[in-house]
Amino acid sequence: MNRQSATVPPGQKRAFVHVGMHKTGTTSFQYWIDDHREEILARTGLLAHTGYFIPSHVELALLCVRPRLTTPDRLLYPDASLPRVRERLAAHVRATVQSDAPDVVFSCEGLDFIREQAEVDALCDLLAPRAVTVLVAFRDPADYLSAYQRTH
Repeated sequence: MNRQSATVPPGQKRAFVHVGMHKTGTTSFQYWIDDHREEILARTGLLAHTGYFIPSHVELALLCVRPRLTTPDRLLYPDASLPRVRERLAAHVRATVQSDAPDVVFSCEGLDFIREQAEVDALCDLLAPRAVTVLVAFRDPADYLSAYQRTH
């Protein structure tokens, strides 16, 4: 269910997509890159996407996760299923993708709901023509359940 990619050719722009499973520190990471966007860009050339709603780049999940699935992001942003809102979200992502930065980074825990090839394809198409590298943060299942129970 994943796309195989060869080594990125020299000069190929890249998009790094951080998918932090819930309760893996994703929110802390997202706020950190949001707070340090300028310094990260100056030191590394890595452009951190500016979230449309919040530092979590939920627009990726809203656009790519299969529409028939009710997710926490869709409950928070119910208007995101409207065509005009989807167009704005996609345009916002494309602005980052089309930037001059050689590398960009997105972070979205809602992408952990991706299960189907069509969703992978939608994400790659959204970030095209950049080469996409997905980074996933996992957590020990017992620790996850314990943390989840404490917060819900």
